[in-house]
Amino acid sequence: MKSIEKEPDAPIKKEGFTTGFAVFFATLGSAVGLGNIWKFPYLIGANGGGAFLIVYLFCIIFACMPVMVCELFIGRKTRSNAVQAFEKLKVKPFWKSIGFMGIIAAFLIMSFYSCVAGWVYLYIFKAIKGDFAGISAQSAAAQFSKASVGIISPILWQIIVIAVVSAVIIAGVQKGIERVTKTLMPILFILIIICDIRSLTLSGASQGLDFLFRIDFSKLTAQGILVALG
Repeated sequence: MKSIEKEPDAPIKKEGFTTGFAVFFATLGSAVGLGNIWKFPYLIGANGGGAFLIVYLFCIIFACMPVMVCELFIGRKTRSNAVQAFEKLKVKPFWKSIGFMGIIAAFLIMSFYSCVAGWVYLYIFKAIKGDFAGISAQSAAAQFSKASVGIISPILWQIIVIAVVSAVIIAGVQKGIERVTKTLMPILFILIIICDIRSLTLSGASQGLDFLFRIDFSKLTAQGILVALG
């Protein structure tokens, strides 16, 4: 009887982005976060304005960009997650722990991002119902306090956010992540532009721009440089 040799399993073809434009949007979506919109403008003004911005751009070019390029090359070569990528590269075990740290960091970030995203979902729901029509800023703040401090509401909306994100991931790279980022990222930039234009029409806009961009190296401390480095 002839022995039947088992044919080697065909390599699994992994799904990828269809265009470089989609990769750009997905990368941008992972880089632009809450800190860029909420905290970064204050950090610029409090740490020397334009001086801090110069140091920040320097750090991006000479520290962040090389790391990002390395991540892209490792991802294209291994087509694996953060841990398995270092296993395939056959590097020292230390680098595998770096991959684990990246996964843990992503999990921790998701823990509060999903909470804030839940607030956004709640506000969209309330806006559609018309709960904010004709109310004062104090009443709107009271609604936020009630929604964010309560027991059921924050958890419920956080669960909804996690379910939506999970559905996008399950749909895959092209039908899920790529399709969503191609839609949401342009909307984000349109909203930012609208907010910027609106803010420039408010009283005190010129003082705000002066606070934000005036170059003052006397306010740039060692701690400010570390903040710019990230």
